[in-house]
Amino acid sequence: MAFNAAEKSDRRDRTGELAFLNQRSQAWWHLRELLDPAYGPTLALPDDEELIGDLCAPKWRINSGGKVQIESKDEIRKRLGRSTDAGDAVVMACTLSLSTATDPATQRVVPWTGIDPRVPFGAVPWASSFNARPDPYHGSEFER
Repeated sequence: MAFNAAEKSDRRDRTGELAFLNQRSQAWWHLRELLDPAYGPTLALPDDEELIGDLCAPKWRINSGGKVQIESKDEIRKRLGRSTDAGDAVVMACTLSLSTATDPATQRVVPWTGIDPRVPFGAVPWASSFNARPDPYHGSEFER
């Protein structure tokens, strides 16, 4: 599914009060809502310092039109000295869940993951620790 970050967004935040400048701003805000502990998040992320740094890096503001605007990728890159590609990938993957959502305020899982959102993340044997997850490509003929 294509993701056009500059495309206009007609969605609002969970409260219905905030609108977004574009799809990129809406997507980053959606991930923020997915991870909000006040709403019992069902999304778990790997314990990866770079990814966490990417997801915490963007700043936001309310623009003159009253819409949420996320800091541009170029501005973030200047500040960090690197791109936030891993964070962007997570944001875009989580945004795919909005395409099938009937209520964007309550859609909190990515439907195509195959993971049952009612099962705690640690209860899935391979997902309790991202780094401990079996990797079929290491320690095998694929390693060469």
